[in-house]
Amino acid sequence: MKSPKDPRHDLATIEATLADIWEMVLEQPGIDVDDNFFDLGGDSMRAEWMFAEIDQQLEIMRPASLLLEAPTIRELALVLLRDDDHDLLLTIRDAGSLAPLFAVHDGGGRSTILWVRRLAAKLSDDQPVYGIRPPAIEALKKTRNLEDLAARYVELALGAAAGRPLRLFGSSLGGMLAFEMALQLQANGEDVSMLAISDMPAVQLSKHGFRIDAMAGGRPPTRVMVYRYASMRAGRWLIWLRQARLPTGTRRAARRRSAMTRQYRRLMGGYSPAARFEGPLLIFRSDQNRDAGDMGWAERVSGPITAIDLDGVHNNLLAPPNDDIVARALSEWNASWPAQ
Repeated sequence: MKSPKDPRHDLATIEATLADIWEMVLEQPGIDVDDNFFDLGGDSMRAEWMFAEIDQQLEIMRPASLLLEAPTIRELALVLLRDDDHDLLLTIRDAGSLAPLFAVHDGGGRSTILWVRRLAAKLSDDQPVYGIRPPAIEALKKTRNLEDLAARYVELALGAAAGRPLRLFGSSLGGMLAFEMALQLQANGEDVSMLAISDMPAVQLSKHGFRIDAMAGGRPPTRVMVYRYASMRAGRWLIWLRQARLPTGTRRAARRRSAMTRQYRRLMGGYSPAARFEGPLLIFRSDQNRDAGDMGWAERVSGPITAIDLDGVHNNLLAPPNDDIVARALSEWNASWPAQ
């Protein structure tokens, strides 16, 4: 961020600029500084747009997931004044006697952890919930491989778990990160009492690079990226945005998402799991993967696999009303596989 002497970076100016941006993005006039972004109908795409506008107008680059800790203009302005980068671990609910649930981001932009807030609201008040958001693109470029990124998340999760068993849930790419986290935790003697993955097939490495493991029905592996399973790839999104002539902020958000996607492709391209997870697995499947059986996970886990089909495409799979189904499944899983 620019020097604090920048006249745009006093509290009153930031609040006024945020108010203008919110009214444009949310298409609502007269927004109060204490109005909640989510209560006003804000979603992840609007959040990406908003933070792209903040970057453009204030030259303050921050992740859209800040909305989880600062959902009002008044709170967000105070957070934006801080010079420090923020923790990747977001505390959604700290209280509760159950083993903490750690939800790992997917492979899109930095707002993609916002779905955790909706999910936590559907879970028991006795369930501690934490969200793990991705690092900034600059840090991601310096990350050597997926194992290193997962190791960073493991360190954060262990600090929050404070000796308790861990429950892991990853969406899309986050499913593979959660799986690698589980392997590293088990290798260190930690108790992983739940592993759940949303619409992420198991991967393997071959001489040809990244590919999808064979699915049900004996179909051969396909040399494509996991983003094939999304209904709209980042590159196509950019083209669509240009054709639609949407606001500059939205196009900037799309370019950011595309840059993040390229980095995740690089990390996935070099990933080959070193072991298998010793325990059961819960997977959620989109319309595209409804007939994909265990999605290639049978050789990656030792325990039984429970698959739940959800209506919808890959990139919106955890949106309402599916979040109710996912929350119920996770809660029932807690009862079926209690932490030891």
